[in-house]
Amino acid sequence: MKNLSDGKANTSGVVVKGERYALWLRARPEDLKNPVEKRYVYLFSLDSFGRGTLLFPRVDSGNVENRIPPGAPDKDGYPVEIPLNRTITVGPPYGTDTSIVLTSDEALPPDLFDFEGVRTRGGPTGPAASPLTRLLSSVGAVTRGMAVAAPATWSVHRYPVLSVESASPAPGRSGGARSGNEAGSP
Repeated sequence: MKNLSDGKANTSGVVVKGERYALWLRARPEDLKNPVEKRYVYLFSLDSFGRGTLLFPRVDSGNVENRIPPGAPDKDGYPVEIPLNRTITVGPPYGTDTSIVLTSDEALPPDLFDFEGVRTRGGPTGPAASPLTRLLSSVGAVTRGMAVAAPATWSVHRYPVLSVESASPAPGRSGGARSGNEAGSP
């Protein structure tokens, strides 16, 4: 995330009410020295109740804009940073969210990532559901253990983000959080 007011990347994991951020993907330069396989990239946020909000791609764009890296590499290779052309505005409720970047060689329905928290047992496990669909559908379910094996072709990275009302959070502050989300350009 880059703060729109100063263009700097947020490395602290703390965001403040009203701040606006542009969403970016950043690769480690050493990883770009090897051949890069195109992947479907999904960025979503989970609040403390297990509610999911898709941040990238847009639900109405399908799986067109999220095939990353876009295009062919230029003479210098692939770029280290790729803007996602999305902005978020920090808003209530405040607390800890988990931002998740999921990549897959398999295209998924983007609306799969917008869901209400589920406080029941199990999830879709039928033969028609892919393992990834079953895994994501079980997010927020109150169950023990993990019954879905993740294929080696998936990559999941989690980033905790603490949203606060002011720059100096009160000690012991906790609770669910959900950043406001608006489509836009950085």
